[in-house]
Amino acid sequence: MTEVLESKTKAMAEKELEEIRVRKRTLEAVLQQCQRALELLKVVDDPANPGGAMEEEEEEDGEEEGSSHFTDSETAE
Repeated sequence: MTEVLESKTKAMAEKELEEIRVRKRTLEAVLQQCQRALELLKVVDDPANPGGAMEEEEEEDGEEEGSSHFTDSETAE
């Protein structure tokens, strides 16, 4: 009788633990989505960047291209 009770209790504990793992994974996924959304909102709402994310990406591309046009001898002058 005690063995049956122990096995049922163990099975219930394992099932509950698996449910907790699933909830944790779900909450972590939701948290990541919220963090991404907040980052996007920060970029869009940035008063120093009225063009939003597109303008920021274009500037980054421009900086990379601009820096590659100079050789070491040209930058030394």
